[in-house]
Amino acid sequence: MSIWTESTNGEDITADQEYLWPTFGFDFEAQNENEVGDVDTLSDLNEIEEKMKMEVEEELKKEKQLEEELKNAENHAKTLLKRLKGLEQKQMTNSEQQKTDQKALNAMKKYQKQQQQTIDALTQKLKGGHPVTLRIFPHSVLFGKANERNLVDQNYNA
Repeated sequence: MSIWTESTNGEDITADQEYLWPTFGFDFEAQNENEVGDVDTLSDLNEIEEKMKMEVEEELKKEKQLEEELKNAENHAKTLLKRLKGLEQKQMTNSEQQKTDQKALNAMKKYQKQQQQTIDALTQKLKGGHPVTLRIFPHSVLFGKANERNLVDQNYNA
């Protein structure tokens, strides 16, 4: 390897600056490209971070919307439950009223049958001249007021 005399300064050997520039230039360009690459990477990271923030915000909005829908559904279910309980209560009241009405109807039928039997007995006794016993049931007997029952027996002679 030969050393040029112009590249020495007396004691040390120095490289010719003219030949060093391409090496420095290459290193500088490579370093500059890395910095540009770092800037691009940083820019990409910022974009990714921004996208992630937007996605998180969107997910939070969806979650809030779902929570609101759930709350509305729960309120609707409570309303329906109250309505159902009201309908059940109404049905129970109607059922009890129907039972009371049926008892009154049965009492009326029984009373009507007894009246018919009394009429038939009177008719028979009037034809035969025998004394007649009538049973008259007051209104309270028909409608279940047992403490007001008063049965009246009367004997009629024809």
